[in-house]
Amino acid sequence: MSPPASPGRSLTLDAATGRVAIRFEYDARLVGLVREIPGRRWDPTRRMWLAPLEALSEVAALLSGEGFFLDEELRGRLGPAAHSNEVESNGRAGPVEEPLTSVGEVRGPERSPAALAHISVGELNARVREAIRGRFPRALWVVGEVTGFDRNAHKDHVFFELVEKREQDGSALAQVTAVLFAGSRGRVLGRLREGAARLELQDGLEVRVQVRVDLFPRTGTYQVVVEDVDPAYTLGALALHQERILGELERRGVRDHNLALAHPILPLRVALITSWESDAANDVLAELRGSGYGFAVDLWDVTVQGPHLEASVGAALDGIARRGEDYDVCLICRGGGGRADLAWFDNLEIALRVAQLPLKVVCGIGHHRDVSVLDRIAYAEKTPTAAAQYLVAQVASQEVAVQEAAEALVRRAESTLRESLQRLQWSTDRLLQIATRSQRQAATGLDERGRRLARAGTQALWRARARLHDIGALTTVVARSGWRDQHAQLDRQRERLGRGAAVAIARAGERLVAAAQQTDAHDPRRVLARGYAILRAEGRALRDSSEVEPGQVVRARLHRGTLKLRVESSGSEPGGLGEVASSPTAGPGKAAPENLVAEEEHGREEQ
Repeated sequence: MSPPASPGRSLTLDAATGRVAIRFEYDARLVGLVREIPGRRWDPTRRMWLAPLEALSEVAALLSGEGFFLDEELRGRLGPAAHSNEVESNGRAGPVEEPLTSVGEVRGPERSPAALAHISVGELNARVREAIRGRFPRALWVVGEVTGFDRNAHKDHVFFELVEKREQDGSALAQVTAVLFAGSRGRVLGRLREGAARLELQDGLEVRVQVRVDLFPRTGTYQVVVEDVDPAYTLGALALHQERILGELERRGVRDHNLALAHPILPLRVALITSWESDAANDVLAELRGSGYGFAVDLWDVTVQGPHLEASVGAALDGIARRGEDYDVCLICRGGGGRADLAWFDNLEIALRVAQLPLKVVCGIGHHRDVSVLDRIAYAEKTPTAAAQYLVAQVASQEVAVQEAAEALVRRAESTLRESLQRLQWSTDRLLQIATRSQRQAATGLDERGRRLARAGTQALWRARARLHDIGALTTVVARSGWRDQHAQLDRQRERLGRGAAVAIARAGERLVAAAQQTDAHDPRRVLARGYAILRAEGRALRDSSEVEPGQVVRARLHRGTLKLRVESSGSEPGGLGEVASSPTAGPGKAAPENLVAEEEHGREEQ
């Protein structure tokens, strides 16, 4: 017997969901066990775990011996495979399906000890298959996302994967290989196409399928064989996925941003997002061309179905956002397909871009019976043709409005013109009367003013003539007096200038004579005539004996002629240039002493 049931631990059939309700006070170990149940989920409102009814055997096996109550309904569903290890149910013992035995415990024909030493791979796979089928004797329902179906859909037997993904980031948590055999394919796919939804089995679709757990003996591959499908579950999953996206948009505060944008008055510049040369593109372009209005359409070619839709449509929306000033409206269209095809547009990243696009978005991607997330966050028409007709209707309504405004303007202008003509006629008559009266009054007054003006002009003319005569006489007197004074002043200045010039010339002559005398006194030739000489070495005059070295040639400039001297020694003794100064007898025509070589250079003078 199992231990007594613990308070608060129970397994019951939840009538609201048709699932197994698992209740217990928080226990980390029990939570870890429950997380191993495939398809389980947590109900935060009622604070309990819900597991698929098809997983009842797994639930009972995992929680056996944990003291859970088991209600009569679930006990009955466990069937005859229950054993004596019982789970307490309302205080009474009830059977629980026997847990999976190990492969080594699978019973078979009696064998000798030698024969049991090893088995073949085929026999091993057969035993594993027998164990799996014994553990899962009946088909069960499994929930997962379809992956890899599209690339194998053309084959008779379609192999694909069912994947369980994390809700937080969509990463794979677990997966199993599934196969849809040709014999079941028509019936299973037909079930999906039933009703208005017209679902198609394809990648990315979350499904609830009835499967038989099996193992393929030849390869030892564990797999599940699909035998049936629940279309209602898929529709519910698609709807739940939409609500999650809309909830996230609401949380970020952008859900109604695009809906709140005003409809463009004249949506003639259209950014069309659809597949190139698709029926949707052809329908939209045909409708716009046939309207007779000057629509300018830029077609952004995108993928409207499959895993590449997010990147393709997202890039188009980003490009349109950058060129927002070039367009009046953005039109997103796709045509045909079932509910599953439309579900590719139920994408959070695409929804965020559409909601925040600063351009009014018009959608034509749904059907009369299907609605996508984009249909709920932007202005939506059910078909691409209807979306194009909406744009045409917008332009047509503005054309009518302009025509009505023009007609009203004409009527108003005509009324205003008539009133203005009437006022003009009255004003003309009144002005004519006033002008006639004023003309008569003006004529009378003009004659009198003319006479007064003539008298005043004559008097002013005589006064001006008398004043001009007086001014002329005064000007003559003043001019004559001023001329005499200026002439006398010029004579006095001429005399002063002559005397000053003579004095200045005399003083300049004296200064010139003095300068000439001083210059003559400092003339080097006078110094040389007194017996002095100018010594130069390397083109510069010598002032100190330390400026030359022994053996160096020195040139001596005399009053007449130049000597070339070679220095034997040098020193700083006063009164001489080394030993050169000690040979004064050297001269033309005589031999120079041993320590002095002199040459007279006639006809040359160094400067």
